[in-house]
Amino acid sequence: MDDEADWLLHPHNDALIGEIRVADNVIRRVLIDNSSSANIMFMNVFSRLKIEGAVLTPAQIPLYGFARECVRAAGTVSLPVTIDDGTERVTRMVEFIVVDRPSVYSVILGRPTLNALKAVVSTYHLAMKFPAWGGVGVFQGNQEGSRKCYLEAVNKVCRKIPSPVTVTAIFTVDETEAPQEEVKRLSDLDPRIPEEEIRPSIEREEQVLCSENTTTWMDPIVRYLTESQLPENQEEACRIKNTSSRYVLINGKLYH
Repeated sequence: MDDEADWLLHPHNDALIGEIRVADNVIRRVLIDNSSSANIMFMNVFSRLKIEGAVLTPAQIPLYGFARECVRAAGTVSLPVTIDDGTERVTRMVEFIVVDRPSVYSVILGRPTLNALKAVVSTYHLAMKFPAWGGVGVFQGNQEGSRKCYLEAVNKVCRKIPSPVTVTAIFTVDETEAPQEEVKRLSDLDPRIPEEEIRPSIEREEQVLCSENTTTWMDPIVRYLTESQLPENQEEACRIKNTSSRYVLINGKLYH
């Protein structure tokens, strides 16, 4: 089955992101997440859908993230979702929880839909297979789109910190295995970033190259992990605690 992953850049840890059809609307940046117990649609997407009779039902449903932060749903709505690979297609009514929060994704399809589709997900192949009338369909991910979403998410976090930084490159590359011409440069993903700001990494682990600052957003996290030191501001201290739970310190380096 490895030949089904030949089109991907390896090694990778990219999320499975692609497109679906909701009624007559093509929705891109759809995250397939088998760790999610709910199907999520974000309000900015729902408000742009042109579906007659699509009414949001108010619902006070709490959603909890990785750091146990709680988000209240704006409501729920059931919509027809079609997954089509050009040959095979399936359509199911999907109940979405609509959330009024900014996100780099448009929709998150969780376990309720994956189970209803009897789908099998492979993040290594960036693909999801599902049974259809004529055989087996394949939902194919978009690796370039997945990396672009990740970059946008990281930069959104960076803009919120006291000493903002800008992520200029993210690579997971073993140059002894991947020819240089096959390595996706960040300028291919975001042409707004000048070529000279991008430097390829030759290390095995994932690298995040940021603009240089005297102090960085990582400093308070490192101080908390090494010395349990927190700022006096309670709101800032709570934020650092929540953020620190997503990182680990190894040999003086911060890893996500």
